[in-house]
Amino acid sequence: MRKGLFTHKLFAVILAGGKGERFWPLSRVSSPKQLIPIVGKKSLLEQTIARITPLVPPERILVITSRLLEREVAKRLVAFRGIKVVGEPIGKNTAPAIGLASRLVSMTEPGATTLVLPSDHIVESKRDFLSDVKTAVRAAQSGKLVVFGICPDRPETGYGYMRSGKRLTSLGTGVFEVERFIEKPDHETAVKLLRSRRHFWNSGMFVWRVDALLGGIRKHIPSLANLIDEFSSRPGERSFSRSLKRFYSSAEAVSIDYGLLEKSKSILMVRASFEWDDLGSWTSLERVLRKDRHGNVLSGETVQVDTRNCVLFSGSGIIATLGVENLIVVRTEGATLVCDKKKAQNIKRISELLSSSAKLKRHL
Repeated sequence: MRKGLFTHKLFAVILAGGKGERFWPLSRVSSPKQLIPIVGKKSLLEQTIARITPLVPPERILVITSRLLEREVAKRLVAFRGIKVVGEPIGKNTAPAIGLASRLVSMTEPGATTLVLPSDHIVESKRDFLSDVKTAVRAAQSGKLVVFGICPDRPETGYGYMRSGKRLTSLGTGVFEVERFIEKPDHETAVKLLRSRRHFWNSGMFVWRVDALLGGIRKHIPSLANLIDEFSSRPGERSFSRSLKRFYSSAEAVSIDYGLLEKSKSILMVRASFEWDDLGSWTSLERVLRKDRHGNVLSGETVQVDTRNCVLFSGSGIIATLGVENLIVVRTEGATLVCDKKKAQNIKRISELLSSSAKLKRHL
């Protein structure tokens, strides 16, 4: 970070433990979507890290992933010299991961501020994003927990929402109090939230001082706070692996949103000025990639005749379609997916079926 930009050192925590099941068959257990160049030439994880390095040097970036992916993630990020990678032995949702990461940061820099980011988001304007991060960091110095809010452009039922309250111009442009959080709504409710112009998508991107975050966990998730307080090992120490196993075997699986943010009265929102997308399924590509004149999103070698409104993604060989519409067709070296676009959110059911079959499990 540039000297004098903020009062406290800025660290970053990148959450990279997801399975990416809705992007099967391109996304696999050993190489999930955050490690794949789905959009652009670099993986989503590499793009996320490159986006923040103007403010956060690699030695102050901590990547939380799964134990299975730890070595592969470290290998992919070798260009970011000094970055730290921690592999969770068991996935326990976001609160334990963020709480532990905050503990590790505070052991190095007790007065640090932390930027928390998922590893699989698309951000169109790096300049606008960094400007909003600076606003959020300044707002977080008040001791509040800061969330980036995305202005909705459709009645999305797959995201949580936030209702904005009082505008706090003293803390920066686009900073608001958060009145309440709203769980993923049904379509009718989502339409009402869109029309209100006071509701924003919860992006899952946060900024806070580590002492404020740990204090909030101590108040609202005391069992997790006790485990965090007991954690004293550092990455690289011989005891670290044992400490991780003990921590995760005892921690309750809970999200940071449900466990802390929805219960806290100290939440602020920075209204995002950058274009954003959460790549949640294959249909997400329709929002971030160019369509042809028939509404098709095409990647790799494809031939289409009388084909409309389809997502065609070939990672190996050619995809040829004739007389179809509203389909997702994905071809990889070892598997092919054909799916009605309306069922895109259910693709993870295929992963569940594969995992239950000893013969087919190798395709996960």
